Amino acid sequence: MGKLINGLGTATIVVDGVFRTTEVMGIAEDGGDWMRAGAREVTGFGLGTAAGLYVGKATFAGGTLLAVNAGLTLAGPVGWVLLGGVFAVSLTAGYFAGSKLDELGQNGADWIMRSL
Repeated sequence: MGKLINGLGTATIVVDGVFRTTEVMGIAEDGGDWMRAGAREVTGFGLGTAAGLYVGKATFAGGTLLAVNAGLTLAGPVGWVLLGGVFAVSLTAGYFAGSKLDELGQNGADWIMRSL
């Protein structure tokens, strides 16, 4: 299960990076300020990825630890459903943390660039 989660996380990060790169390339093709957009996207990408990874991993580890201590992981299908729920909650928590810090990072980069 850990390998599956790791693979999904890595794929999600790659897809996000491709979308951001495509967006910046589109701005460059349109003659826009692609350097400013690139700095904004890189800042949001870095902060969002770090927050999403940290919060998602911590939530999954905490939920799994609680389930193991309660003996629920040995409960067959019930334990599997519980672990699926832990995975869903950790995915959701990581997504929202990453989204929020991505937004804060992009806004912070915009503020810094306006100040220059």
